[in-house]
Amino acid sequence: MARGTETGVQNISIHRRLVLDKNRTMLLAPGQQHLGLMITAAERRGIGLPFATVIGAEPAYTLASCIDAPEGVDETEIAGAIQGTPVKVVKCETIDVAVPANAEMIIEGVVVPKERTSCGPFGEFPGNYVSMLGTTKSEALVAKVTAITMRKDAIFQAMLTVAPQVHEGKNIAAEAHNVPPELKMAGDRLQ
Repeated sequence: MARGTETGVQNISIHRRLVLDKNRTMLLAPGQQHLGLMITAAERRGIGLPFATVIGAEPAYTLASCIDAPEGVDETEIAGAIQGTPVKVVKCETIDVAVPANAEMIIEGVVVPKERTSCGPFGEFPGNYVSMLGTTKSEALVAKVTAITMRKDAIFQAMLTVAPQVHEGKNIAAEAHNVPPELKMAGDRLQ
């Protein structure tokens, strides 16, 4: 999530992150998407855009991030409309961004102006290694992490971004990795 430095409008979007070192991550935010446009506007002013990665928020936030809202529409208001009530937010500790009050984990950071790194290849949701931009590698932004906050016993929510491979009713991804037995059993019960 980010707040436009010029408009104050909040953006909700889903973007790839990768840990580079203790305090820096890669952020893939193509320039034509709202977050990319906000980053470009901040860089033109010579500043990095503050943003927060939210893990474990209410589903309305994920749904709001998928809506092709016009630029300048505050997507936290869309999340509120989806759930039928205003969303409860709190201000981040180190940046001026409002995040879901009941999120499991928040990673705060600032895009480092003009610093870029290579990213990829990564598995994409259709099951290939070519990104939506048509390449296996692309240029990504570098972000400095400024704070990490979380609930006690936080649940880490993630997305499997490759096509799931199922064989004889079992999820091969869960079988192929060191998944704790109790999670495997929970997955088997859901099938």
